[in-house]
Amino acid sequence: MEVLEAIWDVLNTPVTQIQERDLTLLSIIQLFVIMTLAWIISRLASRFARHVVVDRLGVAETVGNASSRAVRITSIFAGLYLALTSIGFDLAILLVPLGGLSVGIGFGMQDVAKNLIAGVITLSEQRVKKGQRIEIRGMQGVIESIGLRSTTIVQDDGTRVMLANGDFMSQPLKILTDTDAEAE
Repeated sequence: MEVLEAIWDVLNTPVTQIQERDLTLLSIIQLFVIMTLAWIISRLASRFARHVVVDRLGVAETVGNASSRAVRITSIFAGLYLALTSIGFDLAILLVPLGGLSVGIGFGMQDVAKNLIAGVITLSEQRVKKGQRIEIRGMQGVIESIGLRSTTIVQDDGTRVMLANGDFMSQPLKILTDTDAEAE
């Protein structure tokens, strides 16, 4: 019994103080255990999200990768928050600066968000496909690649043009050839 008490005393001996709270070896171990569990859960959750989005919903591979990455990052941040609050950090003081920062980032990233959302819709609804000949904004070309933020078309003279995916939602689009019809 004395050995267990001695181990318990060593684990609960303060190493340092943060925000007027003692940081012990046991709390550091607790931090690492929670972060390890969060990392494992984030990997499992991201695989599950990718499986649901790609395999069950039949959405494009790039949308599945993006949703998988978003789930993983969110899980890791949730684990980090849980780990830090469990050892006594008061993270509520970060909410006001983060709120102001998020408003500024939101205004700055408005166009990027519009194109990302349009890209997800374009890829999931499969409005246009690789190899189709289209006309948009007075330009004609064959779709070379479709990404989350932009789509690349190759014009007749060989010029590559990257179009923001938001254009597919806001501009008139003519599909001049259909790849499915050509395959038959």
